[in-house]
Amino acid sequence: MPTRVEFEESGGSVSKDFVKRGKAWLIDQLLAHDSKEADYLPHGDQAGAVRIRVVPRRTRLNSKTSDRMVVEAHELDFIVAREDYPADPDVGDVIAYAGFRWEVATCYDWHSVGTAAWKWCNGYFTARRIHTKRLEEESDGTGC
Repeated sequence: MPTRVEFEESGGSVSKDFVKRGKAWLIDQLLAHDSKEADYLPHGDQAGAVRIRVVPRRTRLNSKTSDRMVVEAHELDFIVAREDYPADPDVGDVIAYAGFRWEVATCYDWHSVGTAAWKWCNGYFTARRIHTKRLEEESDGTGC
């Protein structure tokens, strides 16, 4: 671990690095202790299925319309280790999990720059958070 002097000389911040390392540690712990198995199907192709570890996480979005009506949406995102699936996920890929098929979808998130189907979970680029939407049909049982 770098000393405080090394941080000050490099223009770094002890607190920034501490938060960055803490977030990376938390993602590593989630993947190690809370991950489930799923099948990743590039472009929905069953023949190219890859078994991966995922940590499902729910995203809840609330919005008010102009007439004060509250609209609520739920989506399921998956945290996936870069080592399990090193390629960048594409819109239209499918994750078979818990008896359902989840399609990788574009996320319109004000935190993200532009619109993307995924984003990095930490500053060390070791895990992605993949945005999905549930497809209506159930999977064929190959996913966990």
